[in-house]
Amino acid sequence: MRRIALLALALGVGVPHMAAAQSSLYGVVGLGFPGRPIGVRARGMGGSLGAVDPGSAVNPAPVAQLTRLAATVTSLTSLRDYRIDTVAVDGLQDTRFPFASLAGGITGTPLSFEASYANYLSRTWDITSSDTVVLRGQPVGVEDRIRSDGAVADLRGALGWYVSSKLQIGGAFHLITGSTRERIQRQYSDRAYTPLLHDSDIGYTGFGWSVGLASSPVSGLRLGVSFRSDGALKAARDSVLIGRVDLPMTVSGGFAASPLAGILLASTVTWQSWSDAQEGLTSIGGDATTFDTWDVSAGLEIGGGVGPPVPIRLGFRYAQLPFSPGDDQVREIDLTAGTGFNFAQGRAAFTFAVERVSRDGGGASERAWQLAFGLSLLP
Repeated sequence: MRRIALLALALGVGVPHMAAAQSSLYGVVGLGFPGRPIGVRARGMGGSLGAVDPGSAVNPAPVAQLTRLAATVTSLTSLRDYRIDTVAVDGLQDTRFPFASLAGGITGTPLSFEASYANYLSRTWDITSSDTVVLRGQPVGVEDRIRSDGAVADLRGALGWYVSSKLQIGGAFHLITGSTRERIQRQYSDRAYTPLLHDSDIGYTGFGWSVGLASSPVSGLRLGVSFRSDGALKAARDSVLIGRVDLPMTVSGGFAASPLAGILLASTVTWQSWSDAQEGLTSIGGDATTFDTWDVSAGLEIGGGVGPPVPIRLGFRYAQLPFSPGDDQVREIDLTAGTGFNFAQGRAAFTFAVERVSRDGGGASERAWQLAFGLSLLP
């Protein structure tokens, strides 16, 4: 199995320990752990609303529906454990803010705007491992610690055009930016050897664009499709360019249908060409295998306006991850549920989702509970 240097510590050196505040185990490989630009309502339905949801940043066309000024912020808390061969680690957790937006209509025009922030890649981990090495013919105990703290964000500016009640068109510009602080540290059990310490700052910059359309050909049915291209991500260590990595093209499509009052069915399918990153990843020292990915989700919402006073949301998601330390692609299965309600006379809304996540592949497995909270203000 091919391994990048960081994951080699977790898979092959002594007994690793990963600190409590960090992203997924699989964020250690490749460029990091990919984020999802969706709101909490969509999360509660497995992500199935993504292609037609104005509260997510998948398709810019539904932005045309946001005629009222609104601000939204979300938080996501993950509680995880993982297994690698005979090693088991429990009690990992982190809290982050994966999505936020400000949107509204442009007075006197059929246009609406949205400025949003979404997590693009999580690059936070903290691995400590111990081993014994031979120095000057004598065994010496060592403790290695490798840390990375940071992320890459997707800052999107989108415009939606409300052509008619049956058709909306949208376009967006994406600034992909972020940084990580990385530290490699080695301590020796024999104090005759000086500890090793290396710090570096890595900055990331890239640009992308997306277009999409949304259509309601008949009553109770909404369709959406979008295309996105993210160009190349530039990586600079301590302000010195070290390489460029091609980011994926993304194609998404889906629907939301209401066959009966108070019932909403939805599904979204997304494909990304992450294998384009292979050559550039190798040039900056990465040793992960990259794969194109599919993300398929389906969900159900019952109630809200008709039926139960607060909606009940359920969802299922199957996804592939783009980076693996070996030749087998990592797979993820999510089971989700959620709800939400309005308050302050309709000027605010609270949404909640819980996700049970199972990830397997690359010689490891990970299980997680994820709790998502969203708050929207409509002044």
